[in-house]
Amino acid sequence: FDIERSRDGIDFIKIGSLPAKGNGTSGKYNEYQFIDLNPEQGISYYRLKQIDLDGTFKVYKIVSVQFNEEDHFAFNVFPNPTTGAFTMSVKGIPENSSSEISIYTVDGRLIYYTKIDKADIQENKITIGANLDLTKGLYIANCLVNGLKFPLKFIVE
Repeated sequence: FDIERSRDGIDFIKIGSLPAKGNGTSGKYNEYQFIDLNPEQGISYYRLKQIDLDGTFKVYKIVSVQFNEEDHFAFNVFPNPTTGAFTMSVKGIPENSSSEISIYTVDGRLIYYTKIDKADIQENKITIGANLDLTKGLYIANCLVNGLKFPLKFIVE
C-alpha cells in the first residue's frame, strides 16, 4: 500500500508505504495505520493505492484533512543526547485523552512507564529520568495518545 498526499486533490506524491498483512484471500479484515509526520498547513488530500504482486493497482477514495499547526501533537526529548535527567515536551494532547509514555532499551526491555495526566504536564513539558539509572546507549521513547503511537529515539552519553 502506498500513501499519497496532494495539496490540490489532483497531483499526488507518495509519502509512505505499508506492507500488506496477507494476500486478501483469508476473508479477514486487517487494520493499518500511517501517520504523516510532516503534514502541510491547511487542507491536504490523501489517498491509498493498493499495488498487487502482478503490478496492477487500485486507488481508493480521496479524503481531505485540515491541519492547523497550533492543534498539532508534538513529542520530543531534550537535551538529546542527554547525560541523565531529561525533559519530554508533549504539546497538543487533547483533553480527556488516554495518554502514556514508555521508554525501552534497544533490545525491547521496558524500563519506564507512566500514564500522562494533564496535571502532570507543566508548560507542555514533563521531566523524566531523575530516578532512572540509564546506562550509555540508545533508547526508544513511545508516547501513546488515544491509541496512536509516536516513537522517538534518544541517546544517553
